[in-house]
Amino acid sequence: MLRHTLYPSARHALCWILCLLSCSGCTLFHPAPSPAASTAAQAWIAVGQEYLVEGDISGARQAFDHARRFDEAQPTLWHGLALCAQLEHNGPLAHERYQRALALAEQRAGDTHEADDSDRDREYVALLNNHARLLYDEGAIREACAEFDRAARYPAGIGNPITAQNLTLCHTISVAPSPL
Repeated sequence: MLRHTLYPSARHALCWILCLLSCSGCTLFHPAPSPAASTAAQAWIAVGQEYLVEGDISGARQAFDHARRFDEAQPTLWHGLALCAQLEHNGPLAHERYQRALALAEQRAGDTHEADDSDRDREYVALLNNHARLLYDEGAIREACAEFDRAARYPAGIGNPITAQNLTLCHTISVAPSPL
């Protein structure tokens, strides 16, 4: 009767392979979504954005949550979920989702080498503006103004009336006389 035994070096190699697989688990167990899944997610994101325009926060949140089933790596998805949380006055959840959206947007910007992607640029400026507005409303004026300033430095932020309005708000507060 033959016994199958692993030699010490083979056992050691197998151990290393298992360790490597467990350390890189997120890429192995959650593969990148297919183009069809990304398209489906974008469609649900568009539905969620329409619900937001109509003022239906619950419908928007449901549409964004449905989009998560297809592709969670879309910054616009997390931006929409952050807006829902912000409109529902859930600051901690809104911050968490804005951070996820910003991280994904910055990662995506680093992954692409396109010189001019104006849609992505506009989306990022809107994301910065909305996150800064949340900070501002919570009283983190210095952080909010830094974020507004950051938005103004992008091509889509230059001449953007919302960015200009937000920066004016910051400059007005910074030069306002102190109360007597």
